[in-house]
Amino acid sequence: MGQVAITRVDMHCQAPGAASADELYTREKRRGMDFVTIADRDSIERVAQIADRPDVFMSVELTACRRDSMEVGRVLCYGISAYDHGWLQRHRHDLELCTAYLREHAEPPPHYAYTETPFAETPWEFLRHVRRGWSEVHTLRGNASFPIPSHPDNFRLPLAS
Repeated sequence: MGQVAITRVDMHCQAPGAASADELYTREKRRGMDFVTIADRDSIERVAQIADRPDVFMSVELTACRRDSMEVGRVLCYGISAYDHGWLQRHRHDLELCTAYLREHAEPPPHYAYTETPFAETPWEFLRHVRRGWSEVHTLRGNASFPIPSHPDNFRLPLAS
C-alpha cells in the first residue's frame, strides 16, 4: 500500500499569556502542521496579525449564551473573516443563531487535537476537505491518537504509533 499524502492542522491552537502570533506560528510549523490558525477566545487579534500568510486561516473560539437562558457555550469557528467575527460578536446572545450562521458561512467545529485530510495546497482547500467530511480527527490522550474516519469512501490514515 502506498503512502497517503496528508495535510495536518491543529484546529484549536491557543496559548495563554503573551505568546505572539509569530511565536505560535513558528511553534505550529515545528509541530509539523501544514496550515496554521489561532482560535483565541472571542478575539481574532492575534490570528489577524498573520492572516496575510498563504498558509493561515482565521478562527475564533466564540463564547455565546443559549437562547432564552444564561447558559454559556463555546463554539470553535473556522475559516471566518473579520466580517464573520463582527457578526458573531454582535449576536453572541443567541448561540443557536450563531451556530446556524456558521453552518452557512464557515466550517463546522470539530473539538480535537488536530485534523488530517488528503493533501491540500491551500488552507481553503483543507477547509473544503473538512466540510466534505474527507478528514480524520485525532484526540491526543497521553501518547495515543484515536482517528475518527468520516469520509464515505473510507479515507484512512495510518495510526500513529
